[in-house]
Amino acid sequence: MKKITIDTLLINEHALRDFVETTFPTLVGDEVLIYFLLARKKYCNDINLKIKTVKPFISYFNFNDVDTIMRRLKRTSLIGDFYVDKDGTVIPPRACALYVNLTPKSVMMGYNDFVKHHNDIAYTIMNKGIDLTTNESDTSNVIDKKIREFTRMKVNIFSSVHKSTKRKPYYLVDIDEKDEDMLEKVLDMLNRDFFWVSETRGGYHVLVKKGKQSGGKVWIDVRNYNTELKTKRKLTKNDADIIEIKSDVTTPAVGTLQGGFEVKRLHV
Repeated sequence: MKKITIDTLLINEHALRDFVETTFPTLVGDEVLIYFLLARKKYCNDINLKIKTVKPFISYFNFNDVDTIMRRLKRTSLIGDFYVDKDGTVIPPRACALYVNLTPKSVMMGYNDFVKHHNDIAYTIMNKGIDLTTNESDTSNVIDKKIREFTRMKVNIFSSVHKSTKRKPYYLVDIDEKDEDMLEKVLDMLNRDFFWVSETRGGYHVLVKKGKQSGGKVWIDVRNYNTELKTKRKLTKNDADIIEIKSDVTTPAVGTLQGGFEVKRLHV
């Protein structure tokens, strides 16, 4: 008999609770926060996974109770042989990370987008493959694709909700490199006016409350710093920026493993 093993991404429950209590905005009305598991091939290159990036599980919070949120996150962090890639290879825990989007989304706005999208698909199917987006007909191809898309309702509703931002209480400064001097320079650009710093697998995530900083000035400072870094390293403009400012805040949950690395809060 095969022995069942259950692994968890959660290794520091106290740190996770601190993260939830400090960073989760209070939800009102139809607002929700999305959370999901993310599996990435780059986290475990020794395994021949077919996927590059995939979200094997996605859900949302529509409540503010910390204990209930903690139970949901603890349950989601359980990784056994539950998830596989396209050819059936089991996705191991060290390929996974637990992420939370801290930008409240509107269920009603998402629902309206979902209904419109699915009505368009249904129209295409019922009208023998006339694609509304191209006004072209290809019965042998379009209908099959649209039927497959129509049956992916759960994926599509989450996609619609994810796009339906209600408000943006924070912005995220994403430093894609482990360099403490670089982190200190960025914090100085923010006049040390931030409320959370996480050390992630690849760098740092700095959370700033909207209205605390002159967003335009910070953007300019970061852009100039990126240009300076690229010049020193002889990189081109087309190379990815080392530091990014994002208004849609997605970050790995502190106290959990991100590709085998423990995500931690930094008190700086």
